[in-house]
Amino acid sequence: FGLTGYVGMAKRAADTGTLAALQPEDALPLPALMLETDSPFMRPDKPLLPQETGLRSGRHNEPAAMPAVCRAAAQALAGGVHPAHEVARATTANALAFFGLDAADARAAAAAGPARA
Repeated sequence: FGLTGYVGMAKRAADTGTLAALQPEDALPLPALMLETDSPFMRPDKPLLPQETGLRSGRHNEPAAMPAVCRAAAQALAGGVHPAHEVARATTANALAFFGLDAADARAAAAAGPARA
């Protein structure tokens, strides 16, 4: 299962029914959920973006906004029954399993920094 970028855009999420669809506790089970950024579009609302990242002043979304996407998903899923750290842990584990990676691979990739073209 996945969520569109609307989850981080409160007005659009309400207008499209996204938030209402996520209210039943079993609407999207955490063991089957992954998150993505919808970059470069659908940037989460500014209140979800930490001030110190500089993302509030930009117009486009980027992978650095993933924590904001996670916070928005945590708030939306069943009215916030899962804290953001729980959603982050579960969705990271789901992505590692889906792509056939292990945690050591993910840490090594993160430590290496962005790929150079």
